[in-house]
Amino acid sequence: MTPERRAAANEAAQDSGLSLSFYLDTLIQHLEENGGLPIFPKPRPQAEELPIQAA
Repeated sequence: MTPERRAAANEAAQDSGLSLSFYLDTLIQHLEENGGLPIFPKPRPQAEELPIQAA
């Protein structure tokens, strides 16, 4: 999780008066009750590693 997304989730939880754990649990429950959890495609690979030998 990126720091920005973590901060956004923490802020939403605080604004809701909930712990982050309870907020996320409630969010997942809401998604399950309204169409289910989405399935996302696999992330694309990051930049390739260069074949540099260790010293």
